[in-house]
Parts: sequence; C-alpha cells; structure tokens
Amino acid sequence: GNRGKYLSLRAKIYTLPDDIYSTYVQSANRAGLDIQRTGVATRCATQLILAQGEKPNHYFYVDIGAKITNISLIGNSSPYGSLSTNHAGEELSAYIAKNLGISFEEAESLKIKYGYDERVTKFSMPILSKVNEDGSKVIVKQEQLNKLIEDYYAQFVNYINTAIETLAKNQLKSQNQSDADISRFTRLPIIISGGSSSLHGIEKVLKSLTNNGTRTVETFAPTIIGARDPGATNICGLIVAEGEYKGTLEDSYHRVSTLTRGN
Repeated sequence: GNRGKYLSLRAKIYTLPDDIYSTYVQSANRAGLDIQRTGVATRCATQLILAQGEKPNHYFYVDIGAKITNISLIGNSSPYGSLSTNHAGEELSAYIAKNLGISFEEAESLKIKYGYDERVTKFSMPILSKVNEDGSKVIVKQEQLNKLIEDYYAQFVNYINTAIETLAKNQLKSQNQSDADISRFTRLPIIISGGSSSLHGIEKVLKSLTNNGTRTVETFAPTIIGARDPGATNICGLIVAEGEYKGTLEDSYHRVSTLTRGN
C-alpha cells in the first residue's frame, strides 16, 4: 500500500472478568495442563461456521450448553455482542425430573435417549417403568416427555427472543440509529449449536423462533471426522481460530509448508 503518516486499525476487544479467566486457568493448571493460548468461545464457533462454508455471515448464534446458553449477534462472521442465561440443558432435565417424579439422572437419560419424538405408533409403550421405594409405580410415555419438552422450550423461546431484541437495540444505539430499524436485525437467521442442541427434535420445538417464517433457524455441528457433535463446536472452532494465518513481513516466511513424498 501507500506510505502515510497515520496507521488506522479496526479492532474488536473482548472483555471478561479477570477472576473468571484466572479460575479457569488455575483449574487447568491443577489438572496438569499447560495453557498456551485462550480464545473467546463464540468467536471460535463463528470461525468454524465460516470455515465449513454455506452459512450466512450475519446471524444470531445460540450456544445451548449444559448450564448456560449464550446468545450472540454475529456480523461479518465475528461477534458484536453477547448475552447469557442459565436456562440450558440441565435445567430442562431438572424440569422433567420434577414433573415426572423421577431422579435427575433418569430424566437426563430419557432426554438423551428419546428427546422429542412426534412419531405415531400403533402401540404406546412406556419409555420408563419403575417402582419407587414407597411402592408407588411410575410409568412414563413418550407423549408425556414431549409435552414437558414443549412447555419448557415455549418459555425458552421467550428468553431467546428477548435477548435478540436487546442485542439488536444495543447495536442500533451504538450506531446512533432508531429502534424503528430493529426489524433488519430481528430478521437475521439463527444458528443453534452447543451440546444441549443435540436433543432429538429440537428444531421442531424451536420452530416458533422462525417468527412466522421471517427468519430461518438451523442447527450446526462440526463435520470433522470424530467430532461430529454440536458439543464439539467451540473446541473445533478454537483449532480453526488459533491456526489461522497470522501474517508476517518476512519475505522468507512460507504460509504453507512445501510437501514432498519424503515427508
């Protein structure tokens, strides 16, 4: 480029409370792991989504984990804002356990094994049959599990929509624009990933997120052999994000190693 007196830089700064970061590092060190680099989970996920291609560059990313769900506004395949809620996979299991009168472990097992299944069969067989210590009998059928999952995610959708609206308004405010322009954000597609997004039938129970067909909703998982699970999105994304070309001014630096049959 041309030489000039000034150097401009457009950068994003991701902030995190120091005590949270330090706690994670200390835990890893105590486990015998040496931390070389760290990354922002949402950015890592967006880089994997970008690398796998055929996805939009502007969207809302919903990462449903075990304990926390993160909702992020993504622009040009990079996060612009993020909100978190503790409504996530384990809370669903606790909700199922409470309403069916079973243990958390049993509810977790039903959720993972059966999920949300609308298929109609000739015989309605129980998916769980047990006798409690007090002698009471518990019989759970798929229809009951479906209803509980529907009820939980009906409320979950409200949390997601509230977060999307808040992120959109924050972005408009930073651009000195009116809330009247919010529709250009709320029509953005939604990409869902994270370990708890592997629930069977989750796209059906989250169908209302499409906002009457004004936006698309789809789940995402890595296509890497051995890691084709939405729970691996962030860690696979970290490999992509940290392995990207860093750039150098050295003429002798090769971006890709020379390959021969000998090596």
